[in-house]
Amino acid sequence: MVVLSKYEDSFVQIQGWFEDVELVYIAMEHFQYGDLQNYMNQNWSEVQVKNVASQLLEAIAISHNNGFTHRDIKPANIFVVERHP
Repeated sequence: MVVLSKYEDSFVQIQGWFEDVELVYIAMEHFQYGDLQNYMNQNWSEVQVKNVASQLLEAIAISHNNGFTHRDIKPANIFVVERHP
């Protein structure tokens, strides 16, 4: 397991997991504002788009620089920590 303690605020914290015969369930931290998909129908300013894109690219760079990647990047998999970043 890769330990990225200096980046722990950039990634979802896993609380634990369990499995049954067919599936594995992952319990992770709760995000009050949900995911980016919830905000896709809103009008965004250019500054807001640049800010979110910059944060996403930074997270991808951190991931790749540490030898792992996310194979399903999409708005539903990007969690919102603050309403107006």
